[in-house]
Amino acid sequence: MKEKTTLYHVNNIEKIEYFFTENKLVVSNHRSDGKYAGKGMYFWDNRGNADYWFNQKLKHCKKSDLCLLIVSTEYDTESFLDLTDSSQEKEYMKILDSISKYDVFKGKNLGEKVDYLCEYLGCKIVRFITFYPRTQKSRLLEGSFVTNKNKVIYCVKPQCYDIIKSKQKEVFS
Repeated sequence: MKEKTTLYHVNNIEKIEYFFTENKLVVSNHRSDGKYAGKGMYFWDNRGNADYWFNQKLKHCKKSDLCLLIVSTEYDTESFLDLTDSSQEKEYMKILDSISKYDVFKGKNLGEKVDYLCEYLGCKIVRFITFYPRTQKSRLLEGSFVTNKNKVIYCVKPQCYDIIKSKQKEVFS
């Protein structure tokens, strides 16, 4: 089955231009990628989260140096590694456990495990949720079980530019 998702990425203009001119992903090299989904290009699932990231980048960059990338992706469900689905997560752990008899993953971080699983299973994109405790809760959510502190993030794995079906950019001025 085909899945379609619109995703958002904020970065400096040069990296977004590279994405457009070279038709290649801007693969993250952040030291904390190992605590997330490993190697790949990271995207937010909505514009509000991209705006949050834009404001984080403003601490280190000028507004005029930044750009928003909006992409439409399309991929087969078989090439989708979903860490938000606990039943799938258990299946992924069974795969790792069958290999880990040889201590292959002893001391490895989540990113290294995800990279292995993506290669083993042929996955092109990973979805996961992470917790942002400082996100302000509006009065709308008061007294409910609903939270805005959990953020859905996607990681498109290196060499998987082919799932990008359309792209547009917005320059912040």
